[in-house]
Amino acid sequence: MELAHEKQPWCLGVITRELYEIAEDLDSFTGMMRVGKKVLDMTKLEPLSPSARTFVKADRNWPVFDEDVRMIDIELVDKTRGRSADQRTRLELPAETMRTINSVMYQ
Repeated sequence: MELAHEKQPWCLGVITRELYEIAEDLDSFTGMMRVGKKVLDMTKLEPLSPSARTFVKADRNWPVFDEDVRMIDIELVDKTRGRSADQRTRLELPAETMRTINSVMYQ
């Protein structure tokens, strides 16, 4: 998904609710959303470190503008190993997928 942030021009997420209309004005991390605007709900995937290919799901869902979605059906590999203090599922992007995302988002 495309973002309008200098430090983070794009993010990965999992769509959790299909297209619907906003019932009340809402200020989201993707911008101001007005009543009647069509959006999707997404759980953002947070990188474990800057420029990492391994991500964990954020703790909540956000509405996002459907026109900001740039790619769909991205393959993620479950890289969760054993038991640790951090029980979140770790999802990794294959290197080729990361190159594809960068080529689309930085053109």
